[in-house]
Amino acid sequence: MNAELELESRNFLSHKHDIKKCDLIICWKHNWKECPLEVIELRKVFHRLIGASGNREIREIAVIADIARDRRDRKSKSRSTAD
Repeated sequence: MNAELELESRNFLSHKHDIKKCDLIICWKHNWKECPLEVIELRKVFHRLIGASGNREIREIAVIADIARDRRDRKSKSRSTAD
């Protein structure tokens, strides 16, 4: 099995990977709705683990990860509107 690791699933396209040479995309965020490959979205897996564990530290890490992602997304949007 050949897997590609991406932050976001649609990055698979921008990185010009060959779909024929890949069986699976493992990503933090699945945002490629039409993806013809199987996708494992780690964000959802992580959130399920948090809910199952009840561990406060793990929940805090998830919140920090979400805040960091939101900041990155806002920076990206502000750069694209500035261009």
